[in-house]
Amino acid sequence: MVIKYIVVFVNNLRYILLFTLIAVSINANQLYAQNQVSFVASAPSAVNLGEVFRISYSVNQKPDQFNGPRIDHFQFNGPMLSTNMSTQIINGKISQSSSYVYNYTLQATQVGVFTIAPAEIRIKGKTYHSNSLKIEVVKSQATNQHTNRSAGQNNPGTSGRQIANKSLFARVELDKKNVFKGEQIIATIKIYSQVNLARFGDIKMPSYSGFWTQEIPTPDQVSLHRENVNGVIYNVGTIKQTVLVPQQTGTLTIEPFELECYINLPRQRPGSFFDDFFNNDFFGTTRTTVKRIKSPEVKVEVKPLPPASQNFNGAVGQLSVTTTVDHMQVKTNDAITYKVIVKGKGNLKLIDLPPIDFPADFEVYDPKTTNNTNASLQGISGSKTFEYLIIPRHPGEYQIPSWKFTYFDPASGKYINRTLPACKITVAKGKDENSTVVSGNLGKEDIRLLGKDIRFIKNDSSRFNTIGKTFYGSALFKGLYLSILLIWILLFVARRIKARRMADTEGLKFRKAFIIAHRQLSRLHARMKKGDEEHLPESLLKIIWKYLGDKLNLDFSVLEPESVKNQLTESGINEDEVNRLISLIEECQFYQYAPGLKKADYNNLINQTNKILSQIDRLMNKTK
Repeated sequence: MVIKYIVVFVNNLRYILLFTLIAVSINANQLYAQNQVSFVASAPSAVNLGEVFRISYSVNQKPDQFNGPRIDHFQFNGPMLSTNMSTQIINGKISQSSSYVYNYTLQATQVGVFTIAPAEIRIKGKTYHSNSLKIEVVKSQATNQHTNRSAGQNNPGTSGRQIANKSLFARVELDKKNVFKGEQIIATIKIYSQVNLARFGDIKMPSYSGFWTQEIPTPDQVSLHRENVNGVIYNVGTIKQTVLVPQQTGTLTIEPFELECYINLPRQRPGSFFDDFFNNDFFGTTRTTVKRIKSPEVKVEVKPLPPASQNFNGAVGQLSVTTTVDHMQVKTNDAITYKVIVKGKGNLKLIDLPPIDFPADFEVYDPKTTNNTNASLQGISGSKTFEYLIIPRHPGEYQIPSWKFTYFDPASGKYINRTLPACKITVAKGKDENSTVVSGNLGKEDIRLLGKDIRFIKNDSSRFNTIGKTFYGSALFKGLYLSILLIWILLFVARRIKARRMADTEGLKFRKAFIIAHRQLSRLHARMKKGDEEHLPESLLKIIWKYLGDKLNLDFSVLEPESVKNQLTESGINEDEVNRLISLIEECQFYQYAPGLKKADYNNLINQTNKILSQIDRLMNKTK
């Protein structure tokens, strides 16, 4: 019995060790997080001359020693230490945190930009430094501030419209206003305020017509920081940041941004002795007024790209491209993955690859694309992966030839060509292929009897052929032989025609354009049934542009409603069908920037797209 328990203990020992290791790791991580020292300095980035403000040095552990920075060009008092301790109990787990803050009170005495060096602390024998601070001191605009107070505060009858436009306004700021088509622009919507903002109301965002857009993640809560604007200090908040990629050339206009602001104004009676004491929300001496602000329009000059080679498929940015093959030696009917990875910064989501000349004996499926990108103040960066599934059908030595990937670099204003190396693949004869080969001389009865050692005894009378009259050499034999030879010739010719058609990439894209579009629409419909309706109009637009690009043999970069309309009209498509297609594109573009459709509307939009593309495809196939 004792031996039995020992055996059970030994068998479970590895699980005990595993759980012990996990528990130790969790405790070690928690202990490491608690021992991490955070020492941060904070102060306003801009102040008025003579203004009194505060610098704070916050540390999450009690320091043994604090050495404040040297402060020049300011009058100051301090430091004053304040301590904050907090305890949380979550799911029975107790966590404690503490903060120690050293505060300095400063007054600006000189105009200029000044840097305050880092402070220093010592904790358990180790030295830590805070970040440095840069503070801009501007000459006080006393006259303007007095005017603003007179117009917006001291007058009890002041409305939101009477608040000076200089005290509250919004801008759409662009990092560039003169760009190439496809070049990225960072658009930042900011609000500038010298009043006491309570909250925001109705917001109307610009539509960014003529641009492909992707939002940069920003906090839901707008935080204000101080900023010097032409010698005046404003509280500035960022409403939204967006990456814009122009899809058209010429002068594009960004519509105004509109925002409804609720402003707290004091209720004061001139000359009241208690105004200063009772001027706060607790005693109800403030009121809220509404002012709607509107940013000015912004113009962007978009230059067309220089003439490009046939390898250019609309890629713009600073990019690199690599290729990989998972297997170089395979057997027939084994799958190969040929992967193309485009990395860098640019319009990655809009990039497509030029046609790759795969061997005719390879069965190649449409590539699976994967976007791994993120949007930031530096633009859209990351990677886009194209995975081609290839199945070789016959043994031999094959080569995927080298090919060129071309992109436009806006920084240099030139096209960059990247040559991808050739890839040699050896295909051996597979087992499956042997098992499927059956001699042409065997009939159905012979195949059924293969592998059987004993056959039943025939008890019926046998028929014998007359000597000299065999099946070999007879008219029936010759007819069957010629028929088999003719079938073999027809199969050979059909194979050559298929290989020639596969080599004709333009014709192949023309023939398969609607098949691919219909397949993608079906996937989109299935995605919508699952409740995934995000970016659906954008996906519909991409399917339409992909279809038109393949059908009209046009680069993605030159696809515009006007050019598509001209091409379809020249192809003999009647004007009514063309106008239906253009209206569909405009409807998708509208819903791309004005979300809020119901599932039934999305379903109708997908069905309408399928019906219009089917009609266009039928008419173009007739005129081809």
